[in-house]
Amino acid sequence: MADEWAPPQPKKSKPRWLRLLLWIGGGGLLLLVLLYFFLTSAFFLKTFVLPRLGSAINAAVTVGDASISPFSSITLKDLRLTTGDDPEPLVIVKEVRARCSLMDIIGGHINVEEVTLDSAVVQIVQNPDGTSNLDPLLKSSGEKNEVETSEPAGKPLQIDLKKLSLRSGRVGEYQYQSR
Repeated sequence: MADEWAPPQPKKSKPRWLRLLLWIGGGGLLLLVLLYFFLTSAFFLKTFVLPRLGSAINAAVTVGDASISPFSSITLKDLRLTTGDDPEPLVIVKEVRARCSLMDIIGGHINVEEVTLDSAVVQIVQNPDGTSNLDPLLKSSGEKNEVETSEPAGKPLQIDLKKLSLRSGRVGEYQYQSR
């Protein structure tokens, strides 16, 4: 009869630290997936990457749309490269496709399997004072070379490009006459 009035035994539950560890792991995994989608979005490329690239080369770089698969390819549509205050873009490309390996790039080897430029137009404009729309690009690389000469020279950048395709391209040079 004493057994009938005994309090029920509490159920053994999982330890709280294990449950907390599972929640933290699941949250971390979800965060990594969201970060992957954000870093491979056209928004991230247009907002963070292209402005930094533009300031590094003294030019404005814009794209209409981008598709990034970080482990295999990058596709940019309506790429425009504009230098200085000139309203005419230096380079207009309807579509740029590049196939490369992210793991090789992380390892320090830039191996590009293929680059395809579709409907590329390069317009070089020579002004009456002798300047051109190429000058900002050349000036940015010249300034960096002066800074690098004071430091010990490292290994130069090496790019292994296997295939370069150009479809329907045009290069033009224009000279403005002073009136």
